[in-house]
Amino acid sequence: MYGAVAWANGHTILWDDTEESWRYPSGIHYCESIIFPCPVCNRMPTVDGHDACLGTIHGISAACCGHDKEAEGNEPYVLTDDDQRIAFRSRSDIVEFARFIDKNTLKEDE
Repeated sequence: MYGAVAWANGHTILWDDTEESWRYPSGIHYCESIIFPCPVCNRMPTVDGHDACLGTIHGISAACCGHDKEAEGNEPYVLTDDDQRIAFRSRSDIVEFARFIDKNTLKEDE
């Protein structure tokens, strides 16, 4: 019996109440060391674990492009270095945000 639903790099994972573990719908056990490419851009995460389409964003410790799953509640977001979560409507909004951050960071660093 499956309970909760979540996502791992844009892939649905289901909580197996019987085995008390996460599984992919195919039945494969979810494991953080098994990583699949993004279902949208088909790219693997960066070495640092960032979504490849977003790359590294200055001042951001984590980010998710949404993997085209916004309708399922998997909204794009960033998590700042001081643990503030900022949600976005789309991947393009995060890209615009990252450009703004990078542009202003470069000015501050000069």
